[in-house]
Amino acid sequence: MPSVEYKAKVLPDGHLSCPESVKKKLHLKEGFEVKIVMKIERMKEPLEAGAASISKKSTGLCGIWQDSRNAEEIIRDIYSNRTGFKEVKI
Repeated sequence: MPSVEYKAKVLPDGHLSCPESVKKKLHLKEGFEVKIVMKIERMKEPLEAGAASISKKSTGLCGIWQDSRNAEEIIRDIYSNRTGFKEVKI
């Protein structure tokens, strides 16, 4: 999946700006759906107490790994799903 990173400003109507160069690079057209991951660099006021934890849970990018498999099964699964030709020995 192609991706690009850039800084955007929140416009007065709440939309985010997107440079034309980014639209061209990703071949974006009106109506396309994109996934947005937001990182706030500077905030004027702190988030509400529950907002940060809800945000982390909903992205799937943070949290505790929960798995019923043992370590060997997890490692075998990870190695079997890798692409490439490099053999790794433990």
